[in-house]
Amino acid sequence: MPLNSRLREIVLDVETRDSGIQASNYGGWHSGADLLDWPYQEVNTLATEFLKAGRELTSSILPAGITGNLEVKFEGGCWANVSREGNYNKVHNHPGSMWSGCYYVCTGAPEPEPKFNGWIEFQDPRPGNIYGGKERVEPEAGMLLLFPGWLNHYVNPFIGAGERISIAFNLNAEVTPDAPLTQTNKAAPTVKVPTSA
Repeated sequence: MPLNSRLREIVLDVETRDSGIQASNYGGWHSGADLLDWPYQEVNTLATEFLKAGRELTSSILPAGITGNLEVKFEGGCWANVSREGNYNKVHNHPGSMWSGCYYVCTGAPEPEPKFNGWIEFQDPRPGNIYGGKERVEPEAGMLLLFPGWLNHYVNPFIGAGERISIAFNLNAEVTPDAPLTQTNKAAPTVKVPTSA
């Protein structure tokens, strides 16, 4: 995909000029949260798609009958991650955001072992749930994941050649109905979509 090829070039170029920050990453490179300010059309294209996906997901969970203006915006910026041999991300979440997202630019060439090499894993948040488990996702170039910002997640160590590059972001959303809501749902005229569980 031409967009991903160019995004890979951009991220790797910025990495050579920027020492990055330490966040949930163990090793690898984590840019600052200023990716939306990078002067590249490809970044603008990706940002537009992120907002579109956020609107679609938010719309899908709204109560029936609510119509109006849905505003989705970035919360806390957007950043790039580069992982190479042995790098991983510790368990964390993204407080203060309704949705968190991760877009995979490229995945490198992971070895067949160990199992779940470089996969992202989401933890069941319910305490004491003996039947709960983890949701594991194998990254693919071009894949976009959106999930609740409060959901704990981590990335298993990447073992293999090349680099896995992802772009992460947070979103918040707000709905302003066309008219006051009916007495049936007893909501205020302006409904803010919850930002936490």
